[in-house]
Amino acid sequence: MGDPGVGIRIYEGNFHGKHITLANNSGTPAFSTRGIGNIEIFNSIIWGNSDGGFIGSYTTYGCNIDQEGNIGVVSDPLFLDPGAGDDYHLQYGSPTIDACTTGLPLDLDALHRPLNGLFDIGAYESWARIFLPLILH
Repeated sequence: MGDPGVGIRIYEGNFHGKHITLANNSGTPAFSTRGIGNIEIFNSIIWGNSDGGFIGSYTTYGCNIDQEGNIGVVSDPLFLDPGAGDDYHLQYGSPTIDACTTGLPLDLDALHRPLNGLFDIGAYESWARIFLPLILH
């Protein structure tokens, strides 16, 4: 059977996940599958977990950040205050911002997405934008 996932474990069956953020878990891998069924993962972040990210077999996937590089790029998502701070919103300059062409219409805060025509990876859409020029009188 392999190691179960500390965050999500799919033993068998179908699973379609979008905009998942699993970070700073300890123990077994954050997300694992047994490889039986149709497993699809899009626009998701697995980062900073002590024992791995996406483990197992996935049918289709895209636009993910994966600390192991199994079904996405290995790139620090630049969370605002991960770990003890438990703030997994995205910092300005995060590689997850405006990275995906499709996605869900609302983020975890129930804010509309996308902001600039492209969707952010993960559970939260970044609203930290700087608009120039700034003119003070």
